[in-house]
Amino acid sequence: MLKLSRRTLVSGAAALPALTVPALADVIDHPDAELLRLAAELDPIEQERARGIAQFHKQCAIIHAEVERRTGIARCDAPEVTYPETGYWAVEREVSKMVFGSDHAYDEDESGKSAMATLLDRLYPVLDEILSRKAATVKGLKIQTRAAAIAAMDLWDGNPEDKHEKQFIEAACAFFGMDAKQIALAP
Repeated sequence: MLKLSRRTLVSGAAALPALTVPALADVIDHPDAELLRLAAELDPIEQERARGIAQFHKQCAIIHAEVERRTGIARCDAPEVTYPETGYWAVEREVSKMVFGSDHAYDEDESGKSAMATLLDRLYPVLDEILSRKAATVKGLKIQTRAAAIAAMDLWDGNPEDKHEKQFIEAACAFFGMDAKQIALAP
């Protein structure tokens, strides 16, 4: 039977953190330690955003199918939007209200703010913090590149005016083996 003295236990316990968490020392001493910390903070928010977007796309598919069933017009063949909505677009608004329960694309909280707006209120400050830093390593730059793609998600809505910014983010993401459009749109 092995007998452990108090001295052996104390000296063993002192060495334990260095043996079990060597990566922690690497993160603390890393030139981009703050970017690594912020990336860890971003991950769960980004996963929540991706789930919200996926749910939104499912709901939109339901809406488009029902509008097509009622009007005989596929979304890709929809007429130009009219205000106030008439015809196709009046049906689309009616079906949207049925699917979403309101004029909003996401459920609202008690203050009337959509869940996605609340999520973006948490997301953008983290992105701002990441993008306000100067990366010192390739790992830090990769974190910033991902954050830039998320922050510029609107670039993938087809607006040709921002093509240079979009092209740069796509090139930077490709350099790191990431797909900018996939990151931005979180499909």
